[in-house]
Amino acid sequence: MYHRVNSNNSLFTIDAVPTFVFERQMEYISGIFNILSIDEILDRLEQKRKLPKRCMAITFDDGYEDNYTNAFPVLRKYKIPATIFLTVGCIENGTALWFEKVLYAFEKTEKQYLKLPESENIFYFPNLQEKYKTAVQVLEILKKLSGAARLKEISKIYSALCVEEPETQPNQMLNWEQIQEMVKNGISIGSHTMTHPILSKIHIEEAKREIISSKEIIGNRINQPVRLFAYPNGRPSDFNDDIIELLKKVGYKAAVTTSYGLNSSKDDHYRWKRILTWEHDLHLFALSLSYFLINDEESIKRIPLYGI
Repeated sequence: MYHRVNSNNSLFTIDAVPTFVFERQMEYISGIFNILSIDEILDRLEQKRKLPKRCMAITFDDGYEDNYTNAFPVLRKYKIPATIFLTVGCIENGTALWFEKVLYAFEKTEKQYLKLPESENIFYFPNLQEKYKTAVQVLEILKKLSGAARLKEISKIYSALCVEEPETQPNQMLNWEQIQEMVKNGISIGSHTMTHPILSKIHIEEAKREIISSKEIIGNRINQPVRLFAYPNGRPSDFNDDIIELLKKVGYKAAVTTSYGLNSSKDDHYRWKRILTWEHDLHLFALSLSYFLINDEESIKRIPLYGI
């Protein structure tokens, strides 16, 4: 599971893997794992065909432009398929994700505290590290709100931090021309909703719009059926049985979470787990993956112990 692939060293560029690290990871796994797209995995399961040993899928959430500029050339170099889950509203409108707007405000502010109206909490951040920690705390608070309420709070945060809310931020998202090129070259596309809400925190009708509209727009743009979905935030509390039933009803065939772990062919297709890959040291990356190979003697023999 990836989000961003870039070498931007800003503390406020979250969930990013440096490009050179990503390439070393792809080179490593391409020699050990059988990497399939989620679409192909799904096809094999539906047709009751066996999956190869050491089967892995590569995924990206959100739809950042660096998936095209930095990750895509690496994937093509090593002939690795992948799936990108798009936050469709941001791509359609060329706007930043809501949490990127919050991070931008914290990065630009010169204030050292935050006091929100109608709140008793005061956040102090005398240095850069504390400012980043506060930004993460605020993001967790905002995740619990509905879309409209969240946007109002973000405007309040800009005012409280004395940062002018820009009409447009530098666009960080993919465009449809880039997406269409990747689709022609083996990249699968799934939905990550329209605006990245926590689906269990919003009204079911709003969730329905997020799920259906994103599916329809992607399908029209890439001229392919959209079968895959990624839950925003993706923890067990961020979706529920009603959301899963809605996904099934409108034609999604599988959905991925951010719960950590391995999947078997018997697991619920709408609760597939993934592995976060934050280890930038290749030895630690290899060690973390070896956990899933421990019962496969053939795989263990293939793990390079030296010269990683």
